[in-house]
Amino acid sequence: TVAKTAERLGIDCIYFSLKPSPFGYIIAKLRYNIRFKSTVVIGDQVFTDIFGAKICGMKSIMVKPLDLTYERNTVKLRRILCRGIYNRISQRPNFLKEDNNNG
Repeated sequence: TVAKTAERLGIDCIYFSLKPSPFGYIIAKLRYNIRFKSTVVIGDQVFTDIFGAKICGMKSIMVKPLDLTYERNTVKLRRILCRGIYNRISQRPNFLKEDNNNG
């Protein structure tokens, strides 16, 4: 889990953030005194991490999941849906270019 990984690395984290709602992002903004426009969210799910970042006006980077072994069925379903979206957008010519319209 995120909390266990953060603890093992000795870093702080916000692990019950109710994404894609802005709740966790707002807590991070207040806790770490950050600005949304100068923050990048790194996540492995489009429907939670990436959409949540976009709701708050943050840039995002999508990565491959670390471990799929213990995921709940709802997460597995979201990953199947996400794979289709990822495959479609990754074929666009400007997929890896920086989005200058997002802050």
